[in-house]
Parts: sequence; C-alpha cells; structure tokens
Amino acid sequence: SAPTVSFYKLHVDAYDFVLTNPSSEPVVFVADVANAPAQEWSFDSATSQVVNRGTGRCLDAWEPKNGGAVHTWDCSANNINQYWSYEATTKQLRHKTHAGYCLDIGTPTGTKPHLWQCHASTHPDVKNQQLTLLSPALDLVVTNTAFGSVLTAVGDAAIAFQPLVASSVTQLWQLDSSQLLQSTGVPNKCVDAYKPENGGPVHLWDCSATNVNQLWTYDATTKQLQHKTHIGYCLDIGTPTGTKPHLWQCHASTHPDVKNQQLTLLSPALDLVVTNTAFGSVLTAVGDAAIAFQPLVASSVTQLWRLDSSQLLRSTGATNKCVDAYKPENGGAVHLWDCDATNVNQYWSYDATTKQLFHKTHVGYCLDIGSPSGEAPHLWTCLPTTHADVKNQVFVF
Repeated sequence: SAPTVSFYKLHVDAYDFVLTNPSSEPVVFVADVANAPAQEWSFDSATSQVVNRGTGRCLDAWEPKNGGAVHTWDCSANNINQYWSYEATTKQLRHKTHAGYCLDIGTPTGTKPHLWQCHASTHPDVKNQQLTLLSPALDLVVTNTAFGSVLTAVGDAAIAFQPLVASSVTQLWQLDSSQLLQSTGVPNKCVDAYKPENGGPVHLWDCSATNVNQLWTYDATTKQLQHKTHIGYCLDIGTPTGTKPHLWQCHASTHPDVKNQQLTLLSPALDLVVTNTAFGSVLTAVGDAAIAFQPLVASSVTQLWRLDSSQLLRSTGATNKCVDAYKPENGGAVHLWDCDATNVNQYWSYDATTKQLFHKTHVGYCLDIGSPSGEAPHLWTCLPTTHADVKNQVFVF
C-alpha cells in the first residue's frame, strides 16, 4: 500500500478511457465511472509503484518487448517489474526497469493494454501512450461536530442531520467543480435552496450546473457552507435534532449560534480511523499533546488521521499536530507535536500486509498500543506476525 494518500485516474485523452483494475489481475481501459476505486491509482514515491485503490495490487509488467503483458500483481517493493515513473512533460508512464518502454493502450478498444517502446512526441501513435492524471472527486462526510450528526439524504427529496452510520452512502457527498453539493447515495440529486430567507427550505433536487439554487462554496476558515447565489446565507442545521436543515443568515464566528452552521468536511478516502481490532479501540488525539486508544465515538474528529505524502500521521481534530516518537527504544514515548515535514521523529509507513505502522527513522520500531487499556501507546520492536503480542501492533485503517 502506498504511503501517499493521493489517488488519480489515468486518463488516455485520445480515447476518453481510464485505466481500470476490475478484479485481481487484468487491467483495461474503459469509460470513466464516478466513485469507482477500481479506477483510482496512487503513486508510491518511495518504491515507484502504482497501486490500485480497489484491489490494493500494483501495476506490473514483466516482458520488456513491444506487446509485453501488463497486469496487476501483489505489491512487493523488491519486484522490479513494478517500478514506474510518470513523465509529466510527455504524459507517458515509463517503466523504470524496462528502460524505453511505456504503458500503451494497445488498441482503440482498450481491452488489452501492453508495453510498447516509448514514442517520441511527434510520432502519430504517441496518443496511445499519453495519459493525464485526473484527481477524482472525493466523497465527503459533512459533519456538524457540535451536535454529533452528519448531513444525510433522506429518500430522494429531503435532507437531515443524523448520527453517523458506518458505510452509509446516503451520508456521502461530493462538492464538485461546478459547486454543486451532490449526493453519492442518491443518483443525480443535489442540495438545493430556493428561498433566500431565514428558514428558507433546503432539499434535494435534480442536479443541474445551471440551477443557481444549487451553487455552494465551503469556507474552510469559518467552516460554513455558504450559498453562492443567495449571498449572505448559509446551510444551518436548524435545530439540535437536525430534522429540518434550512438557510439562515451566515453568523459571525463570535455569534453563539454559529455552531449551527459550522460543518467539517471529512473524506473517508483521506480521513482514517486507526483501529486496533484486538482491543476494539481507535487512535485518539487527547488534547493537543497526547494520544491514546479509546472506544470509537461517532463523528469524533479527534479519532481521524491522515497519513500524508510526507509520511506524517496528522490529526484531523487537533490543528497541525502529528504523531511523534523521539526515543528509539522499547517503551519509547509517542505523543503529538507540531507537524514538521523535516522532523524525522514524525515519519511513519503503514505495511498493509502485516498491518503494522512502522517508524521510518527509528528502523525496526512500530507503534504499539502499550496495554489493553490503550492509555499510553509507545514504540516497541516490530514483532513478527507469528508473535503472540503482535496484536498490540496490528492496526486497520
């Protein structure tokens, strides 16, 4: 699994297809589909691997010849058939081991991509190798932390703020480039507000980029979802029960009711819950200095983390705080510290096979829950998978 959390679609512009890994091994180029992990790939800069989000397998080519087969295979940092480099200038995905060969669509139907000698930019067939990296829209959970509830599509016409339900697609949304807030769970339905007044109804309606009632913008500073057309109005939870959200004049940050409008946009693809299944607890930011493993609390941003491209494990809930370990010894303290991409005590790597969180600097040490209570996680020598205590180091993201 790549340490980066950035996913891309590999789009061959000439044929309007994207690279897809529909099952465990074959790859094909097919039409772009929304919310399709099989079409999303991450680039591991440390190993040069290209990893499919849906299958967790790596793009692999073992025949250095024109027409050489390309598929996915179990990721291994030592497998030289899995080393790739994207050339942004030529838009070619070049094989690093089989020098001079590129990923090629193969045929206009895209059913059998293969390796082919990398074409010069003036070659008529270079279009078969030119890929644009597209960032897929992220599914978001729109959370009101003051009341512990999330925006939910109710049927195909209404919205409400309800408790978080694991894996519920009716609680996922995309704020797209058209500034439409579109439901992931209800096809072609967008959040729509048609009365610019306090208490103005907010509901679901057929998505249309030309419908001015559906245009929204999120202010990350104030955490308000502001209506683009009805200037000065924000999405408001309405009541603590959240049964009938509405428009309301956007409150100042000092107003006592601003909490009704403060929404945190969380991405399940990026904001991770780090779970120790053996003890049923999750990594939690305790204040702005400590960490612990505690029972899961619905909609708690202190239990969300991002393993970013710098290999920092960032807290979503504690501003600019990262998991930091400064003593490479058994029992070495692990705490929160100001995030710093140059601080070697903050580098981590997750091994999806062993499910251990390795310290990148203090080689051979892993994050360990410490005790069943989880009150004081620490560093410990990374245990083999056969060790009785490895469960203390096994985490599911």
